[in-house]
Amino acid sequence: MLFSLLLCLALDTGMVEIVPEIYEPLRRYEIAMAPDGSLYLLHFRNKKVLHYSPDGKLLNSFGKKGNGPGEFQFPFYLSLLDGKVYVNDVSQRAHHIFDLKGNLIGMYKTPEFGLNTQKVKDGWIAAQLTAMNPQIPIATFRFNEKLEGKQEIDSWPRPKGANSTIQMRPSGGGKPIMMFNPVRDRPLFKRDRDGRYLYLYYPKGFHIKVLDGNTGKVVNTITRDLQPIPFDEEYGKQQLADFKEKNRGIAMQATLEGNYPDYFPVIRDIFISPDNHLGIRRWSAKDIENGPILVIDKDGKDVQTAYPKHLARRIMYLHQGHGWLNVFDPEDEEAILMRVPMDKLEATAKANIFDSSAEKARPMVRSN
Repeated sequence: MLFSLLLCLALDTGMVEIVPEIYEPLRRYEIAMAPDGSLYLLHFRNKKVLHYSPDGKLLNSFGKKGNGPGEFQFPFYLSLLDGKVYVNDVSQRAHHIFDLKGNLIGMYKTPEFGLNTQKVKDGWIAAQLTAMNPQIPIATFRFNEKLEGKQEIDSWPRPKGANSTIQMRPSGGGKPIMMFNPVRDRPLFKRDRDGRYLYLYYPKGFHIKVLDGNTGKVVNTITRDLQPIPFDEEYGKQQLADFKEKNRGIAMQATLEGNYPDYFPVIRDIFISPDNHLGIRRWSAKDIENGPILVIDKDGKDVQTAYPKHLARRIMYLHQGHGWLNVFDPEDEEAILMRVPMDKLEATAKANIFDSSAEKARPMVRSN
């Protein structure tokens, strides 16, 4: 990151860098900011949470590898709400809860496999999103603080045509056939940063349900008449070739074939934007990775942003006229967060890339 350091000195803007010795790209759900501007980073490899001051100094770290309370196997999601730090370990199927200084408050088990749980005021809202059986509906539930006392809130029929990445079918002899689809049209469930609203992307065109963060009841449904983009078969073939290269063991045991749709889904991803609105990433036929970005409020209206919208997924947080920019250069193999003045974000982003193609698979291996 020598170039970025020189850039900071040349601009003399007081930019700050956090280099947490993480050698893979930081995901959005591994970073959280407290009201005072301090940052919490989830260090997956070292099974720790790192706490940095607003000016980038390491204040504390907590957590370790293990199976008990405050110990992690596969810590995958980090969030803050009401002065508490929440770490979701998907291997343990448990949420670890700490205060802002890293003191353990409790560890609560997720009651059912496959429920996507989000902490809200006085409890949890969970969504049942995945199912092999298309007859099982998408459903939402409410739990108390200890993830107990399950109460169903609502449910919706599962849309027809939702895709999985891999589908198996017999070949009539010899190796089974694995049908590979590079496009997953799946439900997505996100919570805003203060827990007031939750967003459930319903894979049926442009269809997003807005849920009250306390009750889990639907308060709005956002729709737009946007047409899908025809599928790019060359993109599909390249994704299949990349999958075979990265999964040679699977390729030796089964015949991999492409299972391409006619169209890209209208929505590729939803996320919470730097200003705590809903960010929507759409598919693009020509530039798949950098498709167009929409930022809307809970009523579905377009939001005017103080930052370039195309950087909405790279800007983790805004604080006191600065944005925390996500950086990863595979040549250096270092994840970096850069605190950059708003008017320097565009130039800094161009000079310091975030290459998500460098993301590495994280095997879920339990240890005692």
